[in-house]
Amino acid sequence: MSQSPETLIDQVKASADLQSELRRVIADQLTGRMDWVRARIYWRLRLPGIATDELAEALTHVLAGGSFRQDIQSRSQSFD
Repeated sequence: MSQSPETLIDQVKASADLQSELRRVIADQLTGRMDWVRARIYWRLRLPGIATDELAEALTHVLAGGSFRQDIQSRSQSFD
């Protein structure tokens, strides 16, 4: 039994939305834009509903990409 194209499109969109959300939250934590209290609440509420594969993809993308490193460095620049 195959899925309709609309169902597949909806699944792809939902996955892309989830990846965007997860990557933003992970980067926000790493750069200090999200404090540990909010992060703990977020993860306690979201983790039970997230597939391991989705979480692994988001973590590896953010951590390997290093886009958050530039933000951290720019925050620690001295303007003396």
